[in-house]
Amino acid sequence: MNLPSQNTAPWRLIVFSLAAKGASQRVEIWRKLRRYGTLSLRSSGYILPTSASNQERMEWLATAIRTYKGQASVAQV
Repeated sequence: MNLPSQNTAPWRLIVFSLAAKGASQRVEIWRKLRRYGTLSLRSSGYILPTSASNQERMEWLATAIRTYKGQASVAQV
């Protein structure tokens, strides 16, 4: 079985959680995810094809989520 190397992973995944009391922050992040064209995986996982701009978008969102006292991880899958 050949697994793709890190540089050729076809998708970027962001998984996050935000406190329930941060409704406006949750909506802000959700709107950006929709604008970027992400595909939703359940309630807090979203994927985009790998590209430099999508990596930057995911990292920016992860930083914003952490600023809101949430947790976020970005991975290649």
